[in-house]
Amino acid sequence: MYNYANILFTGEKCNSMCYECIGNHPSLNALPFNLKRFPIKNIDKLVDLVNKFSIPDLAFTGTNVDPQLYRYERKLISYLRENLNSETKLSLHTNGLLALKKGTFNLYDKSSVSFPSFNADTYKKITKVEMPNIKHIIQTSTIPIKLSMLITPFNKEEIEDYTKKSAELGIKRIVIRKLKGKEDEFPIESYPFFKKPKKFIFGWPVYDLNEVEVTICGFDKSNAKGLFLFSDGRLEEKLVQ
Repeated sequence: MYNYANILFTGEKCNSMCYECIGNHPSLNALPFNLKRFPIKNIDKLVDLVNKFSIPDLAFTGTNVDPQLYRYERKLISYLRENLNSETKLSLHTNGLLALKKGTFNLYDKSSVSFPSFNADTYKKITKVEMPNIKHIIQTSTIPIKLSMLITPFNKEEIEDYTKKSAELGIKRIVIRKLKGKEDEFPIESYPFFKKPKKFIFGWPVYDLNEVEVTICGFDKSNAKGLFLFSDGRLEEKLVQ
């Protein structure tokens, strides 16, 4: 019934200021903060539903903050390990800025690291902060990592180089994300190095490029069904309306 579930964290201030952050969407910008709350509101109901429907993936993610800013991250992971069915994987969707500092990164089963560019100047233009040591994050990780590249005016010509550098670091999967509401702004599927998709997942085309599997994701093309726990305790099937 559901392809994945998300625990959404909301806070006063993120450690990054990403280009056109989805947390600025009107349906999300009035949510209460939950970075200092344990247990998270309605977490028991979410666990019940994840177990009931055997949802394979439960992710820690954020509306306007990085989930590793959550004060009780380790405690929540322990609670979920004790109460979820064993087949449900815990994943972390993070900007990676705290991956080497908190000692919790490898407690997950897998992670998606939002990393828009290998070029330090481009990275700073998109996030307003210095890039993390992605090489060291990958080298010290004991869990699978995929990289997530948000496409913006600053990095739209870096895709091919991005995949090459990812492959050099041993990355096997990349997700290229389009901006919410601007999915047609950069028609990257027409770039000459993207040939025929080898498959589709949740309505998104998947390509092989420089020995890396590249999925191009847009909100408007997704047919995946998610379950979202918002910071106010709401459980809904859509992130934004």
